[in-house]
Amino acid sequence: MYDSDYYTQHKVKIEVEVELRDGRVMLGHVFAAPKQRLSDMLNDERQFLPFATSSGIVTVLRKAMILRVTPVQQAEVAEPAKDPYKILGVPETISDEALKEAYHEIGRRTHPDRLFALGLPKDFIDLANERMARVNDAYRRIGQQRGWAAGRTSAAETEPGPEPSPASY
Repeated sequence: MYDSDYYTQHKVKIEVEVELRDGRVMLGHVFAAPKQRLSDMLNDERQFLPFATSSGIVTVLRKAMILRVTPVQQAEVAEPAKDPYKILGVPETISDEALKEAYHEIGRRTHPDRLFALGLPKDFIDLANERMARVNDAYRRIGQQRGWAAGRTSAAETEPGPEPSPASY
């Protein structure tokens, strides 16, 4: 095993999911030269590949043992990033109350604090933080489109109050 600081100083970290021939799947990072493609790194002449686990321990994998390597960013690109309704997974015709319920349900399922309490690795918590930031932004944008006053959660409410935060689940 090696100290990950050496690799992070001279290389670019690429977050990946690695499936080994023995069936194990590991989430972590591989290290590439700046501007080097992952496919080129996997197909170069080296027989071994440094891999940092999600806990930060760097180990060396024999490339012949690797069945599949999937960049984690790839999964994020598949999610629509522009349309707030698609981000929340709701139709544009949804009522304000149903929208609020959908927003809260997403928070209950994927809030970073919940995942942390389940003991999931830091990488999962980081992804959940990014996801909740997109969800919060989408909810805020829909509220602006629908003319909700700042501090309100729906047009049906008449008393201003604090906007619900995902942390309140």
